Amino acid sequence: MRRSLLALTALLSVLLTACTPWDNPKTETSGMNTDGEETTESTEKNFENSVTNPPVTPSKELEETMPKVSVRVQTEQYDATDDDGALLCTVRLAAPNVTVEGREAAQSAIQAVLDQTADQRRTEAEQITELARSDRPNVEQYTTFQGYGVTDSLDLGRLDGRTVNLLWTTSDNTGGAHGNSVTTAFVFDAETGERLSLSDVAVNADALFMQLEEQVLQQMAQAPEQYFPEAQQWVPQLLEDGCWYFSAEGLVLLSNPGVLAPYGAGTLEFTATYAALTGLLDERWNPDPAADSQGEPLVALTADDGAPVPTETVQADDFGAEMVLWTDGVLEDFRIWRVTSSDGVTWYRGGCCYAADRLETGQAVGLTAMLPDVMTNVMISYTTGGETVYRGIGESGKDGSVFFLELDTVVD
Repeated sequence: MRRSLLALTALLSVLLTACTPWDNPKTETSGMNTDGEETTESTEKNFENSVTNPPVTPSKELEETMPKVSVRVQTEQYDATDDDGALLCTVRLAAPNVTVEGREAAQSAIQAVLDQTADQRRTEAEQITELARSDRPNVEQYTTFQGYGVTDSLDLGRLDGRTVNLLWTTSDNTGGAHGNSVTTAFVFDAETGERLSLSDVAVNADALFMQLEEQVLQQMAQAPEQYFPEAQQWVPQLLEDGCWYFSAEGLVLLSNPGVLAPYGAGTLEFTATYAALTGLLDERWNPDPAADSQGEPLVALTADDGAPVPTETVQADDFGAEMVLWTDGVLEDFRIWRVTSSDGVTWYRGGCCYAADRLETGQAVGLTAMLPDVMTNVMISYTTGGETVYRGIGESGKDGSVFFLELDTVVD
């Protein structure tokens, strides 16, 4: 039976503000949102005039000069077992693939770095599996061996024709009180594919470093009890490669668990807005003005249901419903996220499966994901009216059709 196409109805949008201004310190995890900067008032005006006088958004003006940039994140998952079938290690690795249309050399250079990192993680998974094999007999003298774990997740910062920013979080559990979790930031020049250091993006590296370090120290001084007594001496580590990236709001410094604060504090982030770095950061790294999405997302189970044929496919789960996502207009900063958990009111955002600086009219993306009754394991986001809109995807228990869910609150 031909399943009917369900378009998205009016839903409430969710405004997330991950920007951490220097005068208002905040601790948060590594996941990022990419809220735009346009006001609701200007958005309403655009929609009013969209028929007779279509608005010229920044993305429209730049479409001919800026390449389309996207990141597809596949997962490699398996359970390594011992000779008797006992679980040794649960492995879930990330395998990102970057597309920079029209810039093959840059795309290849970026992909080479990511492939090397993925290969390194495969090697580490094998090493931890062998460690589990050797540790198991000793552990089983006292208790049941539960197996070790190797897990990757990917989040993304800015993604546009200037820079590609990825946050690769690795978590290795080898039987201690908690696993060892580290987030590494990868910042690439989208034109050359070069991985950038802070010195590469600075007008004056020493001045930029001093400003960033001083601002972090000021923020820490407002809540000193949250940090180690000796934390100030480790602040310069935040200026090293892998500890910073560009978000939509500014330059973000990362502090991994256990560096400035106890492990339980998680990954800490300190954001310096682009305006605050005027004269210190090369202006070529400032983002273009945020553009409004001009369409609505659509979803169907197969292309036969009226959807276009997907240009690429994303796998959120090994098995699940196969569906097609597309749009009847341009969606800015389009992303597909895993959902780690939910109580039906608050939805916890997991790693990113797919991201594109924009999804063009009629452009389709295939998606495989588990869609449990009532709840959802996957959500999409895009920006409009200065907000990031989040919508979950569900499946009808009556006719098997798929539809978008209203999400009350989304957090990392």
